[in-house]
Amino acid sequence: MIKYKVERGVKLSKADIIPNDYNPNKTKPRQQSAIAESLKKYGQLLELVVRPNDNGKYTIVDGEHRYDELGDEVYCNIVHGLSDADAKKLTVILNETRGEADKIELAQLLSSLTDEFDFDELMVGLPYESNELEELIKLAEVDWEQFADSPYEAEAEIEDVREDLKHECPSCGHKY
Repeated sequence: MIKYKVERGVKLSKADIIPNDYNPNKTKPRQQSAIAESLKKYGQLLELVVRPNDNGKYTIVDGEHRYDELGDEVYCNIVHGLSDADAKKLTVILNETRGEADKIELAQLLSSLTDEFDFDELMVGLPYESNELEELIKLAEVDWEQFADSPYEAEAEIEDVREDLKHECPSCGHKY
């Protein structure tokens, strides 16, 4: 049973919003640049999630990296009745439950966009360094079915290749 009241799409002054002091989500410089580029090109499509604090302001639960790049007015979803513990848990949930891209499907999707965008245009808003984007696009050219005699063997080998393509965070060991 939901015990919180949520006001959706509320426009707040950026001066009335403060980041929380516990956000574990960090961005690389290219990721932060991509956020800025995306906001410039498409505007704020996703609201920040905030909650009222004791100082008459609002504390960010989700969206701090977008907040850093936004102008004076920010669209937010305000969650009322959220305890400190629930706000911290919700920060983790919203950071960690968005899924991750299948590298081969991502490569195919990005490759399909090369017909619509030149490379520099494609880079705008994407969180990859140029060499990373080039590598991803090249993955789409691989005939993954050639790696096995049967579809079941191919599927197993493709999964092994996908695992090998994952990057590992040097700090926490998480593979993505």
